[in-house]
Amino acid sequence: MKNLLIIVIGLALIISCTPDEFPPLGDRPDRVQQLTGAWKVTQVTQTDNDAVRKGFPFFAQQQDITSAFNFTDLEIVLNVDNSFAVDAGTAPNVIGMTAGQWETDDAEYPSEVIFKNGGQQMEIGIGSFASIGEGILTLKVIRYEDKGDALQPVITYEYKLKKQN
Repeated sequence: MKNLLIIVIGLALIISCTPDEFPPLGDRPDRVQQLTGAWKVTQVTQTDNDAVRKGFPFFAQQQDITSAFNFTDLEIVLNVDNSFAVDAGTAPNVIGMTAGQWETDDAEYPSEVIFKNGGQQMEIGIGSFASIGEGILTLKVIRYEDKGDALQPVITYEYKLKKQN
């Protein structure tokens, strides 16, 4: 009798459930347009990729280095006309340039921001667009080292930036 009651309740639940309708997604946001504006660094995390590969404890894999190098002074302005300006203050200038032109590797699905000034060029990976609607952008710089027959990532820097305007 108990099994019959469980089956009846289970069938009633299945029959009464209807799938939720998903709302329309709307137009895809213009990622390049979302990148434009003044961005200020709020946090920089350094990850030791060798420590990650070797399974070291988390505290040996990743460090917050924001205050060690005063990274919160760093501001990057990406203008609509594809010019950029960097005010590093007392922080290291990770782009290596103070002004020039910027672009993305793909206008519809960008994964890198490319900074150029004359013969200089710096590519910085876009870590995530997940919070860009809230004015948060994550950029990644990966340092490589020649390890025998191939380049391997040894250090990854993740920059979290907050939109200023």
